[in-house]
Amino acid sequence: MKRVKGWLLMLCIILPTLLLAGCQSVTYRAAHQDTWGRIQRRHKVIIGLDDSFVPMGFRQKNGKLVGYDIDLARAVFKQYGIKVDFQTIDWSMKETELKNGTIDLLWNGYSVTPQRQKKVAFSRVYLLNKQVLVTKKKDRIQNFQDMTGKTLGVQNGSTGMTMLDEYPKLLKDRIKNHKAVLYDTFPNAFIDLNANRIQGILMDEVYA
Repeated sequence: MKRVKGWLLMLCIILPTLLLAGCQSVTYRAAHQDTWGRIQRRHKVIIGLDDSFVPMGFRQKNGKLVGYDIDLARAVFKQYGIKVDFQTIDWSMKETELKNGTIDLLWNGYSVTPQRQKKVAFSRVYLLNKQVLVTKKKDRIQNFQDMTGKTLGVQNGSTGMTMLDEYPKLLKDRIKNHKAVLYDTFPNAFIDLNANRIQGILMDEVYA
């Protein structure tokens, strides 16, 4: 259990967070389709991301895009003389955007799961992340049992949402209506948490 800036965090599930590249008959396309050649010819790569995912990729008050993944992606492609364009996407549509070719890859702390491995090709792990439950200290929620009958928020298409569905006995079966409130971004979920419209958020530890 950890306390971070007034929030109570409880470990749920540990998952490796990975750089994503590829889609279709996953392993076949990753091994045979020359998307790298296309990127080299145009000297530009289009990276899809959720631009509200602190501290990996997010916008400052002046609108500037910053973060760990932003710096890392630029540093990598600089070695190849390739310009990086970041494209904000609806995170719940990330696999569709990749499959349709509107983006070349996802670089935004995308955790590997068996379900996702059937859809996309992952790179090697570069960060170990965790899913944690974030609540207000005043609510004195010390474990998942304390969320019984309470309202939980998750980001639509997030790893938290995937874990909630795959392991319902841990948390989903306890919360109100056995269904979480879905948000496009984590900042919107925090607004509702502060307003007491929800009592917890299942999210990435790196953000929490």
